Amino acid sequence: MNNMTMVLRNQVKFEQAEEVLRQVFRPIEMVLGKEHPDTLTNMNSLAMVLSDQGKSEQAEEMFSTST
Repeated sequence: MNNMTMVLRNQVKFEQAEEVLRQVFRPIEMVLGKEHPDTLTNMNSLAMVLSDQGKSEQAEEMFSTST
């Protein structure tokens, strides 16, 4: 899913990428835990998409949580 969202991001389809990332984020976090590398990768990807959309505050929250 992360790869698909990066394709969407490269196609400048930020809203779609954000939607996909948000749909998969909670289940990944619940199953793997907050500190799992896949969870952190998803959080980082979401932060990048949020930043691309100018949602700086939300992106900053995700970046600070994923590092």
